[in-house]
Amino acid sequence: MYMFVRNSRNYSGQIVFRKRDGSFLKDSSGKVLTLPYFARSITNLPGCVTNGNSPQGIFAITGAYNSPAKLIGPTPRIRLFMPFEGENKQFYNGYKNSTKLTDSVLYSLLLPESWRNYSPVYESYYAGKAGRYDIVMHGTTVDQRYYKNEVFYPNVPTHGCLSGIEKWDDKGYLIFSNQEKLLDIYNSLGNPKGYLYLIELDSQEKNVTAEEVQNLLK
Repeated sequence: MYMFVRNSRNYSGQIVFRKRDGSFLKDSSGKVLTLPYFARSITNLPGCVTNGNSPQGIFAITGAYNSPAKLIGPTPRIRLFMPFEGENKQFYNGYKNSTKLTDSVLYSLLLPESWRNYSPVYESYYAGKAGRYDIVMHGTTVDQRYYKNEVFYPNVPTHGCLSGIEKWDDKGYLIFSNQEKLLDIYNSLGNPKGYLYLIELDSQEKNVTAEEVQNLLK
């Protein structure tokens, strides 16, 4: 997955999905499939800080799971790992470092060569090294109306995770879920282990649009 966001996390980003053969997943019209997603924490602090915004950079995707956390709700979430979080084999998805490369070199090899000296995409590396942990992709049961006067409405800020909009009726039934859409897409790809690249595009003060991503990937 690649998630494109603004420097200001008040604005919604977009996720695109890459298949095993290297091509991007497309919708029925032949356009690259995109999904709105959010990457702002309730503190709006930098990504290296606990409970800050989700840091830029690379996260290992290890699979979907359920959790009893009430504010996240019953919709399954996708587990992510940063370098140094738990055993490093979790971040490198079981890769055996037989050549004994350093952690920073291993991380850099997950980037295009032209990006390896671009420091912003190392934020997740240093966040993990500083002890940050437990960033996941999840839905929410928080009432969006609490944030109706905020620029990011109807998105809901988190404690530093990535999140999809979910709406529930007054009886607690789910009526809309971008998190379920994410899980359906992930399942269609075979629930693979892989990587999420979180990339800040620019400082425009507006949501990242599907059309913008289409043009970016041409």
